[in-house]
Amino acid sequence: MSNGLVKELSPAFILPDHVNEKGHVTNRNASKVPYVHWPNKVPCYEANAWMLRKWKTGNIKHARRGDGGTLGAYAGNISHLLRYCYANRIEFSDLTDNTFKLFMQGLQAEKNKNGNQKRKSNTVIAIGRKCIEFLVFVGDLSGNTSLIGEHGCQIEAYKKTRQVPYGKRGKTKAETSWTHASFPGSSPTIKKLPISKQVVQALKDECNNTEKKFLRLRAELAIACYEQTGDRRFEVEELKVEDFINASNSDGSPVLLKMHTAKTRKDEADRFVPVPRAFINQAMRYIRVVRTPLIRETIGAARDHGYLFVSSLTGNQLSSSMFNKELTNLAARAGIADQPNSPHLFRHAYITQKFIVAIESYDLENQDAFRKALLSTSKLKSDLQQWTGHKDIGSLDHYIDYAFNEITQMGKIYDQMHLAASVGIIKDELKSIMHQMSKATRLAEVKELIDRSVEIFETFEEELELAALKRKS
Repeated sequence: MSNGLVKELSPAFILPDHVNEKGHVTNRNASKVPYVHWPNKVPCYEANAWMLRKWKTGNIKHARRGDGGTLGAYAGNISHLLRYCYANRIEFSDLTDNTFKLFMQGLQAEKNKNGNQKRKSNTVIAIGRKCIEFLVFVGDLSGNTSLIGEHGCQIEAYKKTRQVPYGKRGKTKAETSWTHASFPGSSPTIKKLPISKQVVQALKDECNNTEKKFLRLRAELAIACYEQTGDRRFEVEELKVEDFINASNSDGSPVLLKMHTAKTRKDEADRFVPVPRAFINQAMRYIRVVRTPLIRETIGAARDHGYLFVSSLTGNQLSSSMFNKELTNLAARAGIADQPNSPHLFRHAYITQKFIVAIESYDLENQDAFRKALLSTSKLKSDLQQWTGHKDIGSLDHYIDYAFNEITQMGKIYDQMHLAASVGIIKDELKSIMHQMSKATRLAEVKELIDRSVEIFETFEEELELAALKRKS
C-alpha cells in the first residue's frame, strides 16, 4: 500500500477465527488485511480492532483484493484522522464537534505540489463518512456512547438516506450514510470515457523504446491483457500461468481464458473469456523467454507462485498498484501524461467494443431496442456477464450509449471481431520486431526475431483458416 500508516499482513499470515465443537482453535487466512500504526510506528489499537471487525464480518475475498481492496480503502481513509490526532495530541475519545470540523477543513484546504486542491469534494466526503463510522466503533469499544450522535454528543453527526442509481435503467435503492455539518457539497460526477485508440498506440510505441527485454515484454503483455480481456486491474494481478497454458493447449480460435472476477461475493468467481490465439501465444512467449528464467534466478522454480506478472527484481507477484505506475511512466515518457490512460479505461473500451459486436450481431437499430434485447435474450445477457464479469447486467447500461455513439462515428463494423483483434495484436508484434531488429547487434538476436516473425505468421494463418471454415458453415 502507498499509505505511510498502513501496511498489509504477509500472504502467509493467519489469525484465530473460532473454537470448534472439539475445543480446537480454527485459524483463518488474514493475508493482506491492513495493519495500521501511528506516525511514530506504534500500532493503533482502535484502528486495528476496527480492521479485524471488518475482516470478520465482511466478504474477505473481495475486501482484501489488490492493495487491500475495500479494507485497504477504509484504512487509508481513517489514516488521515490518525495523522490529525497525532499532530494535535488528541485522543479519539476527546474529539469534539469543533476539532472534527477543523480536521475536515484541513482535508479540503490541502494542496498538491502544483498548488491545486489535493482532493475533490466527493473524496473528502468519503473520508469523513468513514472516519465517523470508525469513531462510532471507538465509542462502542470504550463505552463512550456520547462520542457520536445527533444531539448532545461530542460530535454531532446524523445518518442521511438517499436514493442512488442501481441495476436496471431508472431503478434506485436506498443508501444510508453518515453526514456532518463540515462536509462540503458534492462535486459533479464526471463520466470517464473509454481510452482513445491514439493513447493506446502511443503507449505501445513507447513500449518499444524500453531497453530491458523483460520490462518491454511485460509491459506489452499487460497492455494486451487490458485490450483483449477487459480485466479489472486486480484481475490482471491474479492471472495465472497455468490458465494460459491450458488455453494454449485447447483447440480453435478464439480460445477461452479462465479468469477470476474481482467484484463478487461468491466463492466460485471464475469466468471464461474468449480471446484471440495470437494473444495467448504472446503470453506464452513472455512466459517462456523472460518469466521462467527470471523465476529460476530469483525465488527458484520450486517456489514459483504461478502468477503471470512478476517483479523484475524479486520474482514475486506484481502488485496491482504497479500496473498503474507502469502505465503512468509509459505515458510520461510518451508525452501523453495529460491524457486519460488508467487500466480501467481500457476496460471501458473493451466493454464498449463487446456491445458493438452484440448490436451488430442482433441487428439492433437504437438504444431502446438493445435494452429490450438485453432483457429478453438470455444468451446475450449471459455472454455479456461472462465477458465483463458484471453480476448485475443493469450496471452495464451506460455502455450502450458509448457503443451506439461509436457505431455512428466509425461506420461499418466488421463481423469478424476476433479476427480483427488478432490482426491488431500481430501488427503490434511486428512493429515491436521491426524496432528491435533495427537495434540488434548479434546474429543470435536477429535469428530470434526472425523465428518470432515466423511463429506470428503461422498463428495468423491458422486464424484465417478457422475464419474461412466458420464462413462456410
